[in-house]
Amino acid sequence: MNLILGSGIIGYLAKHILGSEWEWIPFKKSRYFTFEIPYADNFVAFDDQIDPIMLEMSPKNKTKIFMKRAFSLSGQLMYQESSLTIDTYLQKVYGDQIPSLAQQLIKTNLTTYPMTAKQLHDKLYEIYLNQVNTYSEKYGTLSKIDLKLHKIYTSIGEFGYDKIVSTIPLDALVDYCGLKMNLPSKAVCYYLIKSGNINLEGADQALICDSVIDFFKVQKIDDYHQFWSFDIINMPYQYFGSIIGYDFDLLEAKRIDNVIPLGEPPNLELIEKHGVFCVGSNAQWDDFVGITTAVKRLFRIKSS
Repeated sequence: MNLILGSGIIGYLAKHILGSEWEWIPFKKSRYFTFEIPYADNFVAFDDQIDPIMLEMSPKNKTKIFMKRAFSLSGQLMYQESSLTIDTYLQKVYGDQIPSLAQQLIKTNLTTYPMTAKQLHDKLYEIYLNQVNTYSEKYGTLSKIDLKLHKIYTSIGEFGYDKIVSTIPLDALVDYCGLKMNLPSKAVCYYLIKSGNINLEGADQALICDSVIDFFKVQKIDDYHQFWSFDIINMPYQYFGSIIGYDFDLLEAKRIDNVIPLGEPPNLELIEKHGVFCVGSNAQWDDFVGITTAVKRLFRIKSS
């Protein structure tokens, strides 16, 4: 039996790509994309290798969209990355645990599909909702994975497996497997603000380099702006008011643990040699695995 773990956006994509030959143990809804305003980067990077999936979801995905991302340093928005802006930003986000490939992977120039990650998630959710319920009743809740015996244990019983694709956070997976792994990460605090005083000069997203500013990313979503910080901002009305003026609405503030993995992605050979393959940013504990990269990895697993 081949098995998929998880029912976030990557879990749905895994079921869609791997098909009926793979059984499914859904988990909780996505931490990021089930909210009206997602708590994550809300785009799917363009790559013609994933066109078969994106065009199946919507014909409009034939269109390539240019996403404007800028670095903000000392109040100035810059649309071309430099060693100064990249190094300063990475230091702010990752401290002394910067992934070695981060400089190569962080870019200001991006092209994306017209369908947002939120829209993709909702489309897949509609397609597979009945299957989620069916598989949940069939297998129940996962409680343990025995890698040596190639068995999973659930609230329904025990089942042998050949391969597992895990899209759940890696820290949860290693707990199920009874393993120990060092998985450093940072929580993120999200602040959703509506104000006419925020000007990103046409950018969809700004990466904030300055260490004296508490937040490290601002992204525009429809008529709102979402500010990301690592620490809870005390007295947010006073804090944001001093930056953007006091004529604004703070619509939401939320903190989520284990959002940003730190340091080098872990060596997953210990798990993969037992037929368990992790797919997704939190599943691989790699902050630079986006939806597009995950889809390409699922294609490789399907063809292997």
